[in-house]
Amino acid sequence: MFTAICSVDVLKSTEFGEFLRSSTYCTNCVSAVLLEERGYLNNPMVFRLFSLLVPKVGKQVLKESVTNLILSRANALVTSDVTQDLKKHVHRVTADLRAVLLVLSVHEGIAPACLGLADYLRSLESHCKDVLSKAEKEKSESEDVPDCPPAKKPRTPPTDEDRPIGPRSPPEPPPPPSEADLLRPLLETVQALLKLLPGGEQSTASS
Repeated sequence: MFTAICSVDVLKSTEFGEFLRSSTYCTNCVSAVLLEERGYLNNPMVFRLFSLLVPKVGKQVLKESVTNLILSRANALVTSDVTQDLKKHVHRVTADLRAVLLVLSVHEGIAPACLGLADYLRSLESHCKDVLSKAEKEKSESEDVPDCPPAKKPRTPPTDEDRPIGPRSPPEPPPPPSEADLLRPLLETVQALLKLLPGGEQSTASS
């Protein structure tokens, strides 16, 4: 609901921005998530909300020390291997990059300070595209194979003696997300970041 409120045109006024900037709760919340609880940014609704909030309160929250701490995560990622254990750490990498994206949406001019970030993002983009392309190909091939399920035996209704006594067993948990499902939000974040970097938009368009 709050994302809808923030996106209403009438609330994009200077007065509404001043209201948010003067709210200690709002600025503390934004600061806490960007610095210590970046995992919440993996939630699409939370990230959407912060994409609306940060530009309004960024000047108050993103002081030099805070900005440097967040960008240090980008520098740490640059020194890591793009493909090594990416599936295991994809949530952390996505959250860290989304925090960097929010910072650069306010302080776009500091993007060159992240040495090697553009090359890292392009490698990450290429890896994500390769995995997603392979997943789509496998899905297409599996759909082309006709299914031949075994004939089902007629099912007789259970008698009172056959019905279990006691509480029902809990439903089975949903299957874990596939690697492709995990990488799609990461790829979107990477491509959004590349557009903020010098020359990044042309590189993304040509890949």
